[in-house]
Amino acid sequence: MPSVLPSSIYLEIFFFGVIMQKRIAFGLCFIFALLTAAEAYADASSKTRNNCRWWRKQYVASTSVGCFDVLLGVPLCGDTSAGCGDVASSCGPKTCFWGQGAAWASNGPDGSVMGGLRQGFAWYGQEPTSLPDSSLRNSRGDHDLRSKVTYDDETQEVHIQIDSLTMTATPDDAFSRVDIWVYVEAEDETQEDPEPTEENTYWYGYLLSQYGHLEQIGFDDLVDNFTNNGELTSLVVRDYLKTIPFLGSESDFANLAVKIVIDGGMEGAKLQGPE
Repeated sequence: MPSVLPSSIYLEIFFFGVIMQKRIAFGLCFIFALLTAAEAYADASSKTRNNCRWWRKQYVASTSVGCFDVLLGVPLCGDTSAGCGDVASSCGPKTCFWGQGAAWASNGPDGSVMGGLRQGFAWYGQEPTSLPDSSLRNSRGDHDLRSKVTYDDETQEVHIQIDSLTMTATPDDAFSRVDIWVYVEAEDETQEDPEPTEENTYWYGYLLSQYGHLEQIGFDDLVDNFTNNGELTSLVVRDYLKTIPFLGSESDFANLAVKIVIDGGMEGAKLQGPE
């Protein structure tokens, strides 16, 4: 005759099953959150438009910070602020298994101030797409950029004044870079904050420090400002003016925007111009 288990045993088995179901459900929700979060957009930038409209603000400041060793390309924090006057954004510092990172940005009628710093596996700016080599735990880099964008309606010129720029990076796979787009936004009230693309970009330039060298497009006259002492590369710029004549229509000039991005990380997250 088979023995009958005490009712307490059945209760224990029942509650154990409930607990396991909850743990499995939580694990599935966590994995789903990671997969959906991997689509998140990350940016450390300022954006200055020629005009302020109720559906599209003139000044934007945005920041994000993440870790290569924590959720790979998903930002640990991200913040964006937009308005017709002064705006500000900050993110971090965030600590990784190795290193930490932080980013900050402000923008307004008097100009933009942006900065970022990273050590080890931390990044700020564009999301990485691959894991770094473990030997890069001691890599580092930083930015400090003070600039102002103005539009001359009479001459149809865009003036990008860089009051000061300091950009450093260790001479390895780690990189520091500045990307600048001048682009035309469509007069579409359904698009609150359009991004530069290959189709709408009028002018694009960048400065990239990686592997101990400086790459650039649109800034030939800044190459001599770059130094490398074997342990750290440095680009220092003071009182630099970039003037970009616009040959389009008056309506397109009224819809111009300038986006400036600072980006620090490792191989795998480098921008390659307008998308």
